Amino acid sequence: MTHKRQLPEQTATHIYKRAAVKRMEGSYGRNERDGRSARNAEQPVERPVVLQRVVTIPEADPSAAWNAFARRQERLRRTRTKQPQLSSVQQRVAPRTFAKTGSWATGGRMKSMQRRVSDPLSRSVPVRSGRRSVRRGFLWRLVSLIAGLIVLIIALSFTFTSSAFRVEQVQVVGTHNAALVQAIQRQGVQGQNIFLLNIPAFEAQVENLPLVHSAQVSKQWPNQLTVTVQERTPLLLWRTGRETYSIDSDGVLMARAINTPGSDALPTVTAPLTVIAQGNVKSGKVAGGEGIQVGMRVDANEIQFAKDVFERLPKITGINAFQLRYDGTMYANTMDGRGTQGRSKGSYVVESQDGWKAYLGGADDTNSLENRLLTLKAILDMAREQQLSLASIDLRYGLRPVYTLK
Repeated sequence: MTHKRQLPEQTATHIYKRAAVKRMEGSYGRNERDGRSARNAEQPVERPVVLQRVVTIPEADPSAAWNAFARRQERLRRTRTKQPQLSSVQQRVAPRTFAKTGSWATGGRMKSMQRRVSDPLSRSVPVRSGRRSVRRGFLWRLVSLIAGLIVLIIALSFTFTSSAFRVEQVQVVGTHNAALVQAIQRQGVQGQNIFLLNIPAFEAQVENLPLVHSAQVSKQWPNQLTVTVQERTPLLLWRTGRETYSIDSDGVLMARAINTPGSDALPTVTAPLTVIAQGNVKSGKVAGGEGIQVGMRVDANEIQFAKDVFERLPKITGINAFQLRYDGTMYANTMDGRGTQGRSKGSYVVESQDGWKAYLGGADDTNSLENRLLTLKAILDMAREQQLSLASIDLRYGLRPVYTLK
């Protein structure tokens, strides 16, 4: 580490340009110089001068600097070992004063003084312990809870007893029938609290009306209801004895024909039959349909079968003037429409103006209506070719139709 290394000598060179110094060369060359100067009076002569700079390194020992640094480190180390090292806790502890403890500080950290209580049960809780604040917070919470309950009771009482939340108006949407609108508005919901109103029960009550197919009720705060209804569409007319009723595809007797708009354009089924009423009305046979009421439900399959007869018979046979009658027993259900609708046992009869009758059967027959009407057309064509006078045609036996002559 202390080995001395001889560094080579360094030489720096630089070229400086200076003006040429006129020198006296003697008398012999004066004439020649004068002649040369006369020729070159306008052109000065310059000569380069080369100067050298020599840099030398003093002969010094590099280990001397390192020894000085080592001596300084040793002095610092000795100084640190002489001073006592205090812990972080000892550095933070300060001696207590007489004003805080009542006695002079001896030095170092003093131990905490414990209080002596003669009777632990009779000792008092100091104010700084926080016991009084806990009791005060509990009382405030209890008072706040009681006040909140009182406010809640007053709000509920106002909500359920105030007239501001009682239903005053029922708006009906989806129909222009004034009688139906009045019937819905007279269901007894006016004056009831809008919060306590049973919406599903009110919807079912509206759907029980004969003219209503479906209903949806919505609340309009604070005291209005909106009822959106879908009316039933009459499919045909059902004439029983003294009255004629409009009936839809579900078999519901909607209303009397005189109260049904557009009833003149609907086909009519005549039914001088025996009706058995079931459900809420006492059961019993009523001749001529005198016990039928608006709102009763009959077999929907039979109604759809009659509608198909009115549509397909003129297309297949070419007969437009005829009368359709129902011969049999009709079971009418008077329940609210969610029960089983009435089943019927009977046969449809086509009465022609030519005097013959065709027994088509009912909707439950295995033979389709299309086949029965094609068979009827074939028999009529045969009678027309053979000039036969038909009295009756029975198509209720499938592939074995029977006809009689007058």
